[in-house]
Amino acid sequence: MTVVGGRDSYPGPDLELAGRVLGRALRGGGDAADLFVEERHSLSLRLEDGRIENALSGSDLGGSIRVISGLSTVFGYTDAVEEDALLRLAGELSRPRARRSDEVLSMSAQRAGRRQRVRVDPVEIAVAAKAALLHLADETARGASGEIRQVVVSYGESRQKVWIAGSHGRVAADDRRGWPSRSR
Repeated sequence: MTVVGGRDSYPGPDLELAGRVLGRALRGGGDAADLFVEERHSLSLRLEDGRIENALSGSDLGGSIRVISGLSTVFGYTDAVEEDALLRLAGELSRPRARRSDEVLSMSAQRAGRRQRVRVDPVEIAVAAKAALLHLADETARGASGEIRQVVVSYGESRQKVWIAGSHGRVAADDRRGWPSRSR
């Protein structure tokens, strides 16, 4: 797995690596294990008293592993998705249990469900245009009545891509967009 610069450059975990990570997680005798990898990008703007007070954006990429053994569950997270980091985490979570097994069924991708339709990806719209919408909302609210003294307007967007692989052999992915979508 390699992570290269750019918003859409992380392709998700390699199926062979996911199988090795889950196998290592089960080595101590767990009944089942899951690998969850997430890439998230977000932007939020806040306008108060006619001025943009907060403008925050960020990107995160990390993975987590859950190992289930009977009624007990162990969970760990890493902010790295490289092979060494995921295998190290799997090893840490693979504590000895009564039954030893690192068997992972062959990985197969699940069929994608219904996709969200997005006419214009908010990432393609300049932040200045988003800030202009906040100013327009402020002006509109203040224009409704001379009695309005304070207006606070916020804008937020997020995109979360997740990949989940289970020791049962299934792999699924989802692209979650955190803004309203318009249908035709």
